[in-house]
Amino acid sequence: MNARMHVQEVRKWKHPPYQSVKIKFYATYDWRLCQSALGIMARNSEGMLSYRAQRFINKWPQASLLRRSLAAKQPKSE
Repeated sequence: MNARMHVQEVRKWKHPPYQSVKIKFYATYDWRLCQSALGIMARNSEGMLSYRAQRFINKWPQASLLRRSLAAKQPKSE
């Protein structure tokens, strides 16, 4: 069996230049909970965290219906 592996290079984080800010955005989605999360982080040239925010989003009206239907399909433990 010939399995292909995706190898990702790991690089050490570097400080941004003097008087600069490095900003990282991230997002994720959990299909089981029908919930999304967004975030942002900013670090200054000394590597100190200068700003961080996150928000969980569940604005889709069909999300609760989907969540209930998925739960109904789960085997009940006794």
